[in-house]
Amino acid sequence: VSYQNTYFKGSNVSEDDWRDIIGMLEVMGENQTATWTSARARSVIDVEQWLRHLAVMSLFGNSESGINTGNNDDYAMYRGLNDPRFILVYHDLDSVLGLGSLGSGGGIFGATTCCASGDTIGINNAMNFFMHHPEIEPLYYRTLQDLIDGPFSGAEFNPAVDQVFADFPQLAGTATTVKNYMAARRLTVAALIEG
Repeated sequence: VSYQNTYFKGSNVSEDDWRDIIGMLEVMGENQTATWTSARARSVIDVEQWLRHLAVMSLFGNSESGINTGNNDDYAMYRGLNDPRFILVYHDLDSVLGLGSLGSGGGIFGATTCCASGDTIGINNAMNFFMHHPEIEPLYYRTLQDLIDGPFSGAEFNPAVDQVFADFPQLAGTATTVKNYMAARRLTVAALIEG
């Protein structure tokens, strides 16, 4: 019953089968650190996808309460049939990219911190263990670096922003805000990776 009060299924609800989430939490939950191995984690989650999700949310400066801020709120997971590992799904992206979001100078481990007054109890302890594990943390740094060298580089990010805002000339100032935010964010993240 406690799983039903914390997690909400969006499909196969009538089956009332919680073994998948229980199995994932037996590996990834905050009380499982003594039995955690990267092989066990890879059997229940898509590790690289989780790191990419967390890296994108960090680059976006997503200030919404969710897994990216260490809160067990405002995020979703998907588990397929062919690949039954859990993946993270974004939710509630209205405070990102300098538009009501965290500042460009914020850290890169927001998922490991929690909680602002009034927020739900966090999952930050489990994420802290996962993200700072010696086998995982270098992968996270590499993921961030790949993103700031690729789709979040000025050469790729700015034209994408221009394309999105091309049909909305009245929002030219917003496009500039987004591009300026990402330029500053890239510098901050690069310094944190090197630091």
